Amino acid sequence: VSNDGMIACDWLWRVYGPATSPYVRIGTDLHKVNVDVPDGARLEVDTSEHTVRVIMSDGTVEDAYADRERGGKGSGSYLFERIPTGDSSVTWDGSFFFDIVLRESRIAAPYEGGE
Repeated sequence: VSNDGMIACDWLWRVYGPATSPYVRIGTDLHKVNVDVPDGARLEVDTSEHTVRVIMSDGTVEDAYADRERGGKGSGSYLFERIPTGDSSVTWDGSFFFDIVLRESRIAAPYEGGE
């Protein structure tokens, strides 16, 4: 995964079921939730909101925050660790499909050159 921004960024991780205790390692950081995601459901972890939810196929939302792998910022196992700048390797056990959506934020509007 490539973060082309100037600072670490928040991200959204979507895991599509079926999955059991899904994890992904981004660089050296482990991101894991100890939950079963049924077929047709999805797990969503949002680092900007610090939420962990399983969304069932019927739209029912279950809070899974308590099922996250515990760890503090910078520990290597903090679920909400931001993605660092540059390129980071992504590894997982291959037993489920997932998406990673980077959320770039800006303090100021981008420069627009004029003529």
